[in-house]
Amino acid sequence: MVVKNCVTLNATSEVLRYGTVDFENDGQYNPSIETFHADVGNRPEGIPLFYLKVNGGVLVEMSSGEKAIVDAAHVIINQDLVVNLGINAAASITTGKRTIALGNDTLVFVTSGSDNCAVGNLAMQEADATATQLSAFGNQAMQHVTTATNCTAGGFRSLYLIGDSSNNTAWGYRTGENISASGSTGNVIFGSQSMGNSTDMQNCIAFGNSAMLNADSCSRSIAIGGSALLNHTASKTIAIGHAAGLNVTSSVNTILIGDNVANTLTTGNNNIIIGTSVDVASSNEGNKIRIGVPGTHQFFLAGPTLQGGTITGATVLTAANSGTVYAVTTGTYAITLPVASAGLFYRFFIQTDSGGTLTIVTNAGSNHMYGSIQRNSLIGNQFLSVDAADTLTFSSGAGVGDWVEIFGATSTSWFVRGCSNGASGSLTSSS
Repeated sequence: MVVKNCVTLNATSEVLRYGTVDFENDGQYNPSIETFHADVGNRPEGIPLFYLKVNGGVLVEMSSGEKAIVDAAHVIINQDLVVNLGINAAASITTGKRTIALGNDTLVFVTSGSDNCAVGNLAMQEADATATQLSAFGNQAMQHVTTATNCTAGGFRSLYLIGDSSNNTAWGYRTGENISASGSTGNVIFGSQSMGNSTDMQNCIAFGNSAMLNADSCSRSIAIGGSALLNHTASKTIAIGHAAGLNVTSSVNTILIGDNVANTLTTGNNNIIIGTSVDVASSNEGNKIRIGVPGTHQFFLAGPTLQGGTITGATVLTAANSGTVYAVTTGTYAITLPVASAGLFYRFFIQTDSGGTLTIVTNAGSNHMYGSIQRNSLIGNQFLSVDAADTLTFSSGAGVGDWVEIFGATSTSWFVRGCSNGASGSLTSSS
């Protein structure tokens, strides 16, 4: 196949020939856009992988992946491509490399800065001569950026006034439009007008239309949802849900989750509020945890399943048995507790009444039991006070269903509670 206006290069990328080349049907040629893609596997020596006519010359891509623009005199103009289209687009660039400027007055003042991409009229118009690693998509996106680096803006006037603040990402109509304070770094902004009126923000995240719209002087806060943290002016606050924390201003160390949650809150600190429309009692309420709406939500907390066990004779328990509910058959024997320790727990209930005297004893005289046990006798409810006891005794009259729970309180004490339907003497304590 014969291709006109093509360039051939040698192994060191020197131009061998400029003009008509016969590619011997190797590759694919599209006359309408005047491009050629050669078959790499059958590529004749000295033929480029790709060419495209640009600005009176030819853009060539070599096998190494490098690109060059070659003019009609066979001179390589620039091996690090600069593409510019529009009035004053990249008008001042000299040694800058790998740059794209599409649109009127884009990247006007950049000279040596590299790795920039500006698409849209006035995009990155005022970028400093050495600006690097900036990307702006949309009319007036990052228009007033100066020395900032590592920023990305997508949308009309996004990061419009960003100036010298680096490491910001904004995507959407007028996102972060007025952020301009030096040091406003590390922000991630998505959603129409999110952080739109903010000027001084550090390490904040806003997702959702108008999220943090009027927020200012904030750091390390997160707003996810339309209008979330709309007026926030402090730090370390998280709001998730539409209009979550809508009126929060100087509140810090606060977590808000739910649609329209905590709409009354403005200045209260250290709160956790969860649930749709769950609110606080006052604008400055602090140090509260509120989950759900009273009268609407029922509280349920799933915990570990207690293991079951049976006791029919003398038993010495260990700490490993903690958390066990024991079904007990009465008789004349003792159940001995381990050394007391905070967090240990045992429950005993009479499953079978076989008579006899059953005792629950501590393992040492220094381990005492404290608490009270309800006794439902024929003469009315009575309470057994357990005070520094070492022994609980189920004697004649104890019945099926009687129970006692024993909790480890400290290394020398237990707390007890229980209930007995037997006669007044059927459950006693002693030292």
